[in-house]
Amino acid sequence: MRVRSIDELENKVAYEYSWRRKELTNMKNLTLSSRSHIKSTLLKSSLALLYSHWEGFIKSISIAYCEYLNSQGLCYQNLKRNFHVCSLINEFQGQYPPRNFKSSYSIVTNESLRLKEKLKIDSEKYIDTKSNLNSSVLEELTQKIGISYAPYELKENLIDEKFLGLRNPISHGEYRSIAEEDFLILYEEITSLIDTFKNQILNSAVQKDYLVSDDPIA
Repeated sequence: MRVRSIDELENKVAYEYSWRRKELTNMKNLTLSSRSHIKSTLLKSSLALLYSHWEGFIKSISIAYCEYLNSQGLCYQNLKRNFHVCSLINEFQGQYPPRNFKSSYSIVTNESLRLKEKLKIDSEKYIDTKSNLNSSVLEELTQKIGISYAPYELKENLIDEKFLGLRNPISHGEYRSIAEEDFLILYEEITSLIDTFKNQILNSAVQKDYLVSDDPIA
């Protein structure tokens, strides 16, 4: 995936958002208009689809954002500290944290932080949702790409207990029933969080929030 400009990033985000929201809307409408004897099955299917687009959208546009940053020709020294981790990952060829003293010592003495080199993120590996996008995974991801986790702090219980607490056992073949009212609440909350994440990514790119300052770090 190549994302070389704000326009290309916006187009990628718009594409991912559009087809996913269309599927979710269609599935919700189908479920709510179904007869009672099949509605319980469709509610579970709708919840599983909601999760797939929750994880899929967050992951895909995070990768696109990283690819956008890769294309900007930026040095690590110009970027916020969260991106310095990428320098360490590259230095140790993905084996981070290092397993020997010499390598660990090079970190504390800053010998491994090649901050004058250009940013190079292996976005497919760096953006890891662990096939279970709970609040702790989401928090780590926001730290990795340098956006605020604050909008999600008050939603941790909803994400972990109410949403994944239903989705995970359903996806593993366990019996769970979902009330229509509960599904609608989760639908509105999760799609709202998707909107929030989308806006954060685009705002961060446009406002260049990834930069530490106007001037390079000495």
